[in-house]
Amino acid sequence: MSLQNFFSYIVVYFLLLFKAGFFFVETIGRYTNLILLAISIILFIISKSRFINSTIWFAFLTLFCEIITFATMGFPGIEFVLSCTFNVLLVVFIVSAIGKEQFKFIFSNINLVICVISLICFILHYIGLPLYQKFPLLFNSHGEGGYFVILSIPRIEFSEWSNYRIQGIYWEPGAFQFFIVISAIFDLFNKNFSGKVKLFRLIVFSVTVLLTFSTTGIIGGLLVVFLYAFKARKRSIIPLVMFLFFLMIAISYKIIDENSYLYYSLFGKLNGIKDSYMYGGSSDVSAETRFNSFVYVLDEYLKSPLVGIGQMGRLELLRRRSVMTTFTPLNMFAFYGTFLGVIHVVGITRFMNLRGKSFLEIIIVIVILILSVASEQFAFNPILMCISAYGYVSRIKYQNNKIPNHIV
Repeated sequence: MSLQNFFSYIVVYFLLLFKAGFFFVETIGRYTNLILLAISIILFIISKSRFINSTIWFAFLTLFCEIITFATMGFPGIEFVLSCTFNVLLVVFIVSAIGKEQFKFIFSNINLVICVISLICFILHYIGLPLYQKFPLLFNSHGEGGYFVILSIPRIEFSEWSNYRIQGIYWEPGAFQFFIVISAIFDLFNKNFSGKVKLFRLIVFSVTVLLTFSTTGIIGGLLVVFLYAFKARKRSIIPLVMFLFFLMIAISYKIIDENSYLYYSLFGKLNGIKDSYMYGGSSDVSAETRFNSFVYVLDEYLKSPLVGIGQMGRLELLRRRSVMTTFTPLNMFAFYGTFLGVIHVVGITRFMNLRGKSFLEIIIVIVILILSVASEQFAFNPILMCISAYGYVSRIKYQNNKIPNHIV
């Protein structure tokens, strides 16, 4: 592996860890911003990259719309503005230095290893040999602990059924499912993988997303498995994939049936959302939070569709209505206005490269994308911004970067 490929892996790993990782995402942000930007600049220099015009425009429009919102809806403070600026600069250097296909490959590979390490930690706990407890213990701002195993962070509460959910290195299982499902989609459309390699990786992703016990994650995982079977078009593969599909359902039912918390965790949300819609309230806090994050944010967004609600609007929703803004598809429009929301959403769909795909494939991928971010706040997170910015970059642009589109 060349030096620049090695640094590409380092940059993407720290991007995931610092911008979505348990403890790191909320505890030491000002330091992680500087570290991540520094190693991204080093990669940019090592790879002898050039800035890409479309990425510069993407960054400029993002900052411009954010500034307009801050000026209109209230200034959120210098630290928040600096964080937004760091995030945009980060996107410029990463997208300029790492090729689009290479980014997908590295992203998927890192999350595959995270899945494997997390499964090993899960098994070690299950057999009564929690060796991961030898690693450093980290605590987030809520006082929740996790063991930092580099490519996994098993929670200190792992021994309790109420927390017996895999979350990788991320802030919670609901966030982990997003990275698993997106990685599985990247693999699905990767022409450099053989059928057997794709199937092995799909099995790892499927088992791991199952053990997150995330409602949206399991639905998304089942859709990915179905899409794999649809694309395979090989009689020898389809039965195996369909077996995996039904095995996921059977295992889910067996485990959930034996544990009331997991049943409540998965299906309580669905019942809670129904109750919130029909009766205006729900006994399920998680469901009510997600329902309110759509209804109240939509209400505020419709009052200011051009410039959005901004950070001050988010804080006001939290103060006045105790609303957590966790519905990313709406947040992308609501935070900084319709114009910027359209730019970012179009970039994401372009990045998925759906041109030439069948109508069914397009619909399934779009549904999976919406589901995977429907219960977490990823809007204007630099991870999602990188994906969006890549959507506006042609593969030809990377010929001068001297970085291959994939790593062998």
